[in-house]
Amino acid sequence: MTRVRSDDAALLEVDDLRVHVATPEGELRAVDGLSLRIGRGEVLGLVGESGCGKSLAALALLDLVPPPARRVGGRIALGGVDLAAGAGRALRAARGRRIALVFQDAAASLTPTLRVGEQLVEAAAIGGASVRDAAARARALLERVGLGGERVFGAWPHQLSGGQRQRALLAMALLGEPAVLVADEPTTALDVTTQASVLALLRELQRERGLAVLFITHDLAVAAALCQRIAVMYAGRVVEEAPTEALFAGARHPYASALLACSAPLDGPRLARLPSIPGAPPRRFGPAVGCAFAPRCPDAQRRCVAEDPPWVALGASHAARCVLALGAGDAGGRRG
Repeated sequence: MTRVRSDDAALLEVDDLRVHVATPEGELRAVDGLSLRIGRGEVLGLVGESGCGKSLAALALLDLVPPPARRVGGRIALGGVDLAAGAGRALRAARGRRIALVFQDAAASLTPTLRVGEQLVEAAAIGGASVRDAAARARALLERVGLGGERVFGAWPHQLSGGQRQRALLAMALLGEPAVLVADEPTTALDVTTQASVLALLRELQRERGLAVLFITHDLAVAAALCQRIAVMYAGRVVEEAPTEALFAGARHPYASALLACSAPLDGPRLARLPSIPGAPPRRFGPAVGCAFAPRCPDAQRRCVAEDPPWVALGASHAARCVLALGAGDAGGRRG
């Protein structure tokens, strides 16, 4: 493992993370220079449309990117230790122990031919615990997430509801007592009531354990309820990052503003029909030239197509990658 210079306030530091996917058209740049910082006990939301690279980024953080995708670069430092160095051996060793992942599809993530308790015991035993100790820890965590009793421990995955399966996955992720939890759309397939209960549980566990959480979602209302900061991702890059209240009060990147306009209001009457963003995120096969959102942006200028947009500081912990924001802040000083 390689010790690197670290941001003292950050527990997890991601710099220039890149994931490419081999396609018949060429190398698709699915994650194209993603950089993030998450402090101890902080919840950072990563939001964006489907196809922006959020889930591939989450998988890359744990060296779980499936072929034909592959991580081609980037630094992933946890507590100042570069986990991506040395062909990723340190990253694989940290997986499940120092950093864990909760998948979005609980039904597909649990093995259908093993009982729930068996799967948790297997996960707990990876760290070297005896079967008896692993079973005791698994039962304790099931109790903590509201799934106590032998019925759930001895149940098959198909016998549980969607919310119960998601809670079981959360218990499994916490068995290694990680410092960082990556939650990839963990409530997408749940109804509104079950979603609220799972989010409340995640919030409780995060606070009592002091977890740093990267919460990935396409739902800005969910992100607002859980996250202290939000990073808006588009075409494999973060285009705006801000404290949650600041983003909702005044998003400066046109894509972030459009996402907010397309979201159901957090309070007050709901609109009969929400607006939508014309077009779709681009598929980039070469080096980035200009702003990826320019073809969909109603305010795009000629320079937006020709220039790589700079990071513009807009206030404390608030910045956007947009030439249109230059009049509101200072360019430079941010990571790419």
